[in-house]
Amino acid sequence: MFFGRKNKEDKDKKAADKAARKLIKTVVGLEWEQKQRVDIHTQQIGYAQTKDEYETERTGRLMTWTPQMLESYQKWLEQTPSVMRLRKIYGLADQDPDQYETFKSELPQLSEERMQKVEEVLKTEYEWAQDVKIHCPNTWRREASLDQEDARKFGEVSFVTARRAEMYTIDEQTFELYCKLVEDRKNSGSNLIHDIMDNKAKLKGYVSLESEEDRIRKMLTSPC
Repeated sequence: MFFGRKNKEDKDKKAADKAARKLIKTVVGLEWEQKQRVDIHTQQIGYAQTKDEYETERTGRLMTWTPQMLESYQKWLEQTPSVMRLRKIYGLADQDPDQYETFKSELPQLSEERMQKVEEVLKTEYEWAQDVKIHCPNTWRREASLDQEDARKFGEVSFVTARRAEMYTIDEQTFELYCKLVEDRKNSGSNLIHDIMDNKAKLKGYVSLESEEDRIRKMLTSPC
């Protein structure tokens, strides 16, 4: 009886994992398709992501989401073709402030409550990111600058702006579910930003984020 129950649980888990991977692939595909239609041009100094790099970046993040969140966000993307354009406009605040002034009238009017909740979540995520940066500094250098001022020096979008932009451009249901995810992680003492970066490291072939950090450190310290 025990083995039969365990086999069923294993099969159910495999089926759930397969369904989640399919959802993530669909969501990332919808984002990428919208991203290609964004016709805002900037004098960006940072590099442009390839499709593979974008898929790794987004898949690593979305792997932390629940199926309910993914389904909700998928519907939002299908109904709202401007999501990635709006996200790009928010990013202009770092990349090109003058262009941001030109396009910011397109941005939605958000309630004070929504903006306050975003800042509360962002405060937690910023603390998590700082912790990851301290423990894995070499890997973090490949991520976005934590602060807007640093990001502007390189024509990039900062961690803070990117996270705020995403939370501003998801629907209310997905946002509430995301708030719950962050709150649950916070209460359990886990670090969501670490888990996202750990997922990305594994997608790139590393055992963990820490193994990627160790690999980069050895490359930087080894004699030429």
